[in-house]
Amino acid sequence: MSGRTIPYDEPAAALPPGSPAPAASRTAGSGRWRTLGRVGPVVAEAMTGNAVLRAFSGYTFFFFAFLLQTERFGVSRHFALAVLAVAVAAGSIVAMVIGSWLRSRSPQLIMFSVLTIAPVVAAAAAWFFGLPAVIAVAFAAILCASLAKLAQDSIVQREIGDEIRSSTFAVSETLNQVANVAGGLLGVLVSMLNDGQVGLAIAAALLTAALVLMVVRRRRRVLAQRLDAEPEPEPVLARPRPRPRPRSAS
Repeated sequence: MSGRTIPYDEPAAALPPGSPAPAASRTAGSGRWRTLGRVGPVVAEAMTGNAVLRAFSGYTFFFFAFLLQTERFGVSRHFALAVLAVAVAAGSIVAMVIGSWLRSRSPQLIMFSVLTIAPVVAAAAAWFFGLPAVIAVAFAAILCASLAKLAQDSIVQREIGDEIRSSTFAVSETLNQVANVAGGLLGVLVSMLNDGQVGLAIAAALLTAALVLMVVRRRRRVLAQRLDAEPEPEPVLARPRPRPRPRSAS
């Protein structure tokens, strides 16, 4: 086995007569999309992390867009919105530069790194709230979401076979769009509180909870794989007891 989450199709000649086709072959031949529960644990983990950060990106964009309508930070509203747009654009550019430099090295490490950076930045910005904090969160949100997308694409390229890769990307993009809309809707609802510190604290708490759940699930999966990989101990055969020697007649 090559270690792929979804193996390539086996040739039909290698199967005995009358055997059913492999599950991957039936899925690829029927043209059905891959669902999140059927892409394997590694790819599902990458899609989940990417969706979390995409939701965070949508949350921060809409939350700050509505918050800056009332919060001035000592500057005009138009200037604050312009600075927010510049921070988002700068985050995208920096993510492209970092992604081209890393060249898909250790995508899982990249994924969990950005999942750790996002709640830390959000919590720090909630504590030191102000226009610089807003700029830092907007920059970090789009940076982490873009790097997570690059890491996820690299994991899919490595783990998924060519015959179902396109449908996997389609499922991933649909999940990203749904997460972005859900995060934006939550940002609009939280912006009604008109409190930037509370909004960023909520984002930091949700990101931390998502990170903890993903780490716990990953640890359980790794431990289960280690237990499955350990060879079973060979049974110890009991030695036959020697028969008592007959006593000689006196």
